[in-house]
Amino acid sequence: MMFLDEFKLPLPGGTAIKDPCTKHEGIVAYERGTGRQLMLHNSPRIGQAALTEPSAFTDGKCKLLRTRVPQSPAESEAIVQRAWSEVQKGTRWTVFDNCEDFVSRAYTGKSGSATRNFCVGVAAVLGLCAIAVGASRS
Repeated sequence: MMFLDEFKLPLPGGTAIKDPCTKHEGIVAYERGTGRQLMLHNSPRIGQAALTEPSAFTDGKCKLLRTRVPQSPAESEAIVQRAWSEVQKGTRWTVFDNCEDFVSRAYTGKSGSATRNFCVGVAAVLGLCAIAVGASRS
C-alpha cells in the first residue's frame, strides 16, 4: 500500500493525511536509501507515537484526506524530523495528546487538536447546563 495523489504520484514527505472515518491523522515519510513510504503518527492502537507501514495507519475503508502539504523540500524535511523526534521520545497517546496534536507539533511546534477542543467545548456546555438545572431546582 502506498498513499498517492490525484495524479497517482506518491505524496510528498511531510504531507499530513487524515482518515475521516476514524479521525486518525499522521505524516507521510520515506525511508532513506530505499524510498519506502512510511507513516509517522501518534497511534491510539499502539498507544504512542510510531513509525509504521501505511497499511497499519488505515484500514482502507475511507478515502484519506490531505490536511496539510509542505510548501518546500526544506519544510518537508523539518516536518518529518519533528515528527520522528516524537517517535524517538516515545510520546504516549492520550486524549490530551493525540494524533492531531502530533501533526500540529510537526508543522508548527505547538499542540492543537480540533477534535479535543470540540469535545471539551461540549463537555463545558453540558456542565453549565447541569449547573443551571441544579440551580433552578433549588
